[in-house]
Amino acid sequence: MAISLNMEWQNKMNMLNNQDSDRFETLQATAPAIPAFDARTLVGKDGIARIFLDGVPYILRITKANKLILTK
Repeated sequence: MAISLNMEWQNKMNMLNNQDSDRFETLQATAPAIPAFDARTLVGKDGIARIFLDGVPYILRITKANKLILTK
């Protein structure tokens, strides 16, 4: 009985995973293209860049822990 219930559960999980995958692929196909930039190219060799939004400067930097930080 336990093996039968485990198989049923696994089958249901597989079915849900397949449905999620199908939904994700549909979303990808219909989503508008999002511009992509390489952070290291933006910040250059110093690891820091100034970015402006409506004339307001922001600082984008890569930390020693390899994280991106955006500050005003």
